[in-house]
Amino acid sequence: MTNYLLQEYCFKLKLIGIYQIVGGLAGLGLTTWLITMLLPMPFIIACVIIVAIGFFTFSISCGLGLWFKKKIAINLSIGLHLMQIITFTLFGCSFKSLSGLGVFLNFNFPNNLQIQLSEPLFRFTYLADPTEKMVGINLVSIIVVFFIVNLKKKINGLLNNQNEKLESEM
Repeated sequence: MTNYLLQEYCFKLKLIGIYQIVGGLAGLGLTTWLITMLLPMPFIIACVIIVAIGFFTFSISCGLGLWFKKKIAINLSIGLHLMQIITFTLFGCSFKSLSGLGVFLNFNFPNNLQIQLSEPLFRFTYLADPTEKMVGINLVSIIVVFFIVNLKKKINGLLNNQNEKLESEM
């Protein structure tokens, strides 16, 4: 029974890994398309694109780690999705990162609430409109973080039970 549950949890982690790989590949594809549209580009845009490529590559590596059942990939995936939860535009700065699908709940101050679907992207803007004030929450990333943390607890519990059984048999 324990092995069956462990296989089931690992299968669910593989599904999250596939989601991360597909999201990272889509982000790299869109970034490549963007590079072809912006040539030649200023240095600062090239720097932002390099950071975006690193972000999408990190998503792919986390997904591959989950696929191959690397324990560290669980923690890295949690960190990846925590980075994607908050998006904002405040005081002339704007930040939004997403690898995969995003459903954002955006609060435009002082009195506007929006729901937005988004594709993979990485955006950092400096000197944006200073009067624009928006904070967003990625609902998909919140769900994925809770799902991964729950699976991590279940897997650790099963592994601890197996270790205790092995120690008691010795």
